[in-house]
Amino acid sequence: MKITSQRPKIILSPARLLLASIIGLSLALSAFSAALAAPQSEPKPWVSTKLLSETIDHLAEHPAVAQWAAQTKQVLESATAGDLSPQQRLTRIARLEQQRLSIDRLYHNISQSISSANDRQLAWAQLQKLQYQLARRITTWSALAKFDATASDHTPPSQAAVHLQLRGVAAEWSEYLKLDELRTAFAAEDDEKAKRLAARKTLTRIYSPSLQTTQSNYVQALFSEGDLQLLKSHASRKVDPSNLANRLELYETQPSSRSGYLLNDTVQDLLWSNDPAYQQAAQAIQSHYRNANFRLTISEAFMNRLLPQLPTIAEPVSETIQGAKISGSSQVSNELNVALIPDENRLNFQIQTNGHVQSKTVAKTKGFRIMSQGQANFLVYKEITVDANGIDASKEAYSTSNAKQLLVGIQSKIDNVPVFGNIARRVATKKVREQSSETNQLFRRKVSQAAEARVEEEIAKGIKTVRQSANDNLLEPLIALDLEPTPMQLATTNSEIIVRYRLAGSEQMAANTARPATTDQSMVAIQLHQSLINNAIARFGLNGESFNSQELAAHLKQVIGIKAKAQSDNEQKDAQFKFASHDPIRIDFEDNRIKFVINMDSLQVGGSAKPIRRLSMTAAYEIQADGMQIRLVQDDSGTRVTSRGKRLRIGDRAVVSTVMKMLFEPIYSMNALPKQFRDRPQAQSLMISRLVIHDGWLGVELDDRLVAQAPLVPTNDKPETRIGDNLRRIFERR
Repeated sequence: MKITSQRPKIILSPARLLLASIIGLSLALSAFSAALAAPQSEPKPWVSTKLLSETIDHLAEHPAVAQWAAQTKQVLESATAGDLSPQQRLTRIARLEQQRLSIDRLYHNISQSISSANDRQLAWAQLQKLQYQLARRITTWSALAKFDATASDHTPPSQAAVHLQLRGVAAEWSEYLKLDELRTAFAAEDDEKAKRLAARKTLTRIYSPSLQTTQSNYVQALFSEGDLQLLKSHASRKVDPSNLANRLELYETQPSSRSGYLLNDTVQDLLWSNDPAYQQAAQAIQSHYRNANFRLTISEAFMNRLLPQLPTIAEPVSETIQGAKISGSSQVSNELNVALIPDENRLNFQIQTNGHVQSKTVAKTKGFRIMSQGQANFLVYKEITVDANGIDASKEAYSTSNAKQLLVGIQSKIDNVPVFGNIARRVATKKVREQSSETNQLFRRKVSQAAEARVEEEIAKGIKTVRQSANDNLLEPLIALDLEPTPMQLATTNSEIIVRYRLAGSEQMAANTARPATTDQSMVAIQLHQSLINNAIARFGLNGESFNSQELAAHLKQVIGIKAKAQSDNEQKDAQFKFASHDPIRIDFEDNRIKFVINMDSLQVGGSAKPIRRLSMTAAYEIQADGMQIRLVQDDSGTRVTSRGKRLRIGDRAVVSTVMKMLFEPIYSMNALPKQFRDRPQAQSLMISRLVIHDGWLGVELDDRLVAQAPLVPTNDKPETRIGDNLRRIFERR
């Protein structure tokens, strides 16, 4: 028997069908009414503005600022709403810029309403800080909104093979470009992240600002244009403007290596893109979040102080002029001077050599000996420029001079012959005087040529020394740490030279706050952003690593030259340190203090002791000036120790307290200038005239004014500790 299965038919009567329809319609209307009655959720903001809002609210406490603060907060919320088109956002950001520009009018209001000078200065400082916070956000938000509106669809990276022209490439260049890593990454077909990281690393080195022009041309010639474009396509991804804006805000709110890494990861997507809108956004972020973190200004007066005092040079004279053999001696004295030549794009100055020559010579010719004394003055000018490609002294020196030879005596072989001896001397004297104009011209030309040749030779020697010293003591160590020294500004004014550099790896942040203003009269001004120090610390190789005391001492010695020597007691041998994956050591310039923070995943002292997890130790130092000395004095109110973000247990406090005392000395001391400068006699009267910590910056100014500050007396009789000397104390003793 064949069995079949059929779905049963359901037959509804017209009455039942009508009832079901009524019930369904009622339920639908009920759901629709409930949806209308339910409160609608606010759209998510395009970017969080919590930090800015808190700053504005704080300023609103001043009655003179309250109205402006309320308006600005309203405009800010409007500009960052989540449901705007790019054009609407740009329009509202422009309104926010108008609010920022109106800050200038608030200074007058504050002056009229706040009587206390200290309170006025505090309010002004808060407004200035907010003005720059708004400026960098307005610039970057505008750029992000523009590329949100105009950027083309991101083209997926091609899967074509990379063909490298590597014939005859030296091993050191292959290592520099990380070509083995690049080949390995592109051999893995499905690992796009490995390809992206390898492509970025190689591209960064191909276009490194540390390369000279010939080196840059060489490494770029190793790759075809197609290969370069292919690498760039793998190095860049599509960017969500809102996501990038929030990463910027995360870095503003919680500046750290982790938030910096997340931000830079997205910035790299912009940098290596061929899309002009991406490039413009990248440039805006570069200007405000990855800017120069080192600035140095040197006045013309100080440059002249550093010039050496040249000794008088005694030289023999032996030459033939117009058939006469001339012998004797000369003394040459020189004074050097620097004259700055204004230039917006280079360091441009002129070395001026003011010289004086005195000579005593005897010319022997045709039976006569002619004795002369010569005097000459000369000025030699040599122009030197410094730009991103290095020092250029190719322009030839030129000079001006005046010279005169004075006849002091004539002798002849017939001096003892009556009558004829006198006649011969008179004839010779007349001839010498007739030729004096030509003789003086020859003497002047000789002096000028000799002076120009001497200046060229000495300056060539000096430039060679400077280049070698800069390469050995600055460039090579920085490049070895993957800290690219990138010039951001080299300029010359009528009174000073200005040098601004970014010292950071391609994946690191740099300065993102406004540097403190400098005074006009300082001879030297040095400004250092905390990112420079933290970028260098990040290269120490401590992140997430574990060491015992001996291993850590050897590691620090290898990386940064600290001569650490761990002690041999059994408990110290068993000490184990595991640093945090991010910011194992961090330095912050804030609240007029320098804060040193050491973060560890775990610290264990003694084999049987229980490890202390997620340990964070912070020591704060006030900064003081005494002559040419910068002193850091520990401020106990800024010292803090936590474990897992909480206060330590009683049992752990004693251990960590001992560690803190070993690690952080009460007083540190350092000199404001390197030894080769401060030991010169011309620098002995220099003093630190201004010392300031402001919004992530440390500023030091030097001139001849004595700082009105009582000398700091050390708390003990032992020599003051130098920065870095006790970074290892925790690993040497308990």
